[in-house]
Amino acid sequence: MDDPEAGLLVRQEQRARTCGTDPGTLSSHLFCWGSWLFTVKAGVGLWWDAPAAAVLAAAIAFASSALFFVPAGYLGFVEALSIRLNKPAGAETLSSELNSPTTPGSRRRSFDDDSGSLVDANGSRKPKDPFLVQTPSADLDVFLARVINDSDDVVATQEPVVKGAFQSDPDFIRALCVLLGCSLFGACNLTGLVGSIVPMEDILFIVFFWVVEILGSCSFIVSGVLAIRDPRTPYLSWGWQSSLWNFMGGAGFLVVGVLGIYSYAPGADVVSATLAYRANTLAAGVAFGIGGALRLIEIHSVPV
Repeated sequence: MDDPEAGLLVRQEQRARTCGTDPGTLSSHLFCWGSWLFTVKAGVGLWWDAPAAAVLAAAIAFASSALFFVPAGYLGFVEALSIRLNKPAGAETLSSELNSPTTPGSRRRSFDDDSGSLVDANGSRKPKDPFLVQTPSADLDVFLARVINDSDDVVATQEPVVKGAFQSDPDFIRALCVLLGCSLFGACNLTGLVGSIVPMEDILFIVFFWVVEILGSCSFIVSGVLAIRDPRTPYLSWGWQSSLWNFMGGAGFLVVGVLGIYSYAPGADVVSATLAYRANTLAAGVAFGIGGALRLIEIHSVPV
């Protein structure tokens, strides 16, 4: 018989995902719509070459960062951190061992065919989260028994740990990279807004705008590579394609930063370099927008 409490949790989870009220879904919405707002800025900068256009484009870019990108990065990181803190110690290593068919005495996870809910060793059903690697209670039981039997000096505990997060939790690393990238983009767009109103020295603008943009784009590239290479994401799935587009967006902004710095070099063709980095800005913004839209399709198409 189905567990009514589990069914209620499933319905609440589906409602939160559909309405975009959980942190992960809200983060994806903000990133998607912020990306498309940024493409408006890129279009203004590409097609309207006037002092007023520069101020307008810089204001739109800063608004997209302050109202969309930075909150999206923060919410995504908060969700990843909360998941990390609620994982039992040793869950990642133990889960891989227990789920291996060659491990003696392993107890594997089972899923109900109808609801897709996780069924633990006691037969209790738990709602499935397609975006998390869940560790069932059977895994935890084996882990605690192993700790108690292997060492008299070790006290079994379910306290969450963060140590080793960078080695064992790709979701946490990706969320951290996205938060860093969004924050750096916000900083460089603030510099761009100030520079469009008050003249700045070239060296200051290069360091606080173009170099910061390059660092931010590298963060998105790292995040995209980790997501594309994640074995939990099926090849050519919505999530995989979203990660690919986000990777291309990060690479596009990296090219933009390089071209922007090149435009200050002695003897550089400033007109061609400016046109090139503006066109690449538009292309990179569109790539981020497509990646965000595919992520939303993935979220709202995954059954619970």
